[in-house]
Amino acid sequence: MAALGTFKARGIFCPLFSAFGPEPIEARLTIGQPKVLVTTDVLYRRKVEALRGRLPSLQHVLILAEDGGPADLPGTADLRRLMAGAAGRPGGPGSWKTRWCRGRW
Repeated sequence: MAALGTFKARGIFCPLFSAFGPEPIEARLTIGQPKVLVTTDVLYRRKVEALRGRLPSLQHVLILAEDGGPADLPGTADLRRLMAGAAGRPGGPGSWKTRWCRGRW
């Protein structure tokens, strides 16, 4: 889902192998300067949360909770909640797609 959305938005998709430690992830995120990261709550806590202050280009972190519940982590957005809020609004003025494309979260 994240890959298809990235391609549709004309972005660059770069998967990060979950077995990477925090240092290789920091190196890739520093070099790539992403604006958005899609990850799980567990991987975010384990690998990215401590690095977040050193990644100035990272504007949005979209979280999917591994247990299927709500992802409620400070400084992140729950991807399931965002998608549920967008149901039935494919591109209207208040939709997530419009805010995403215009850079207004």
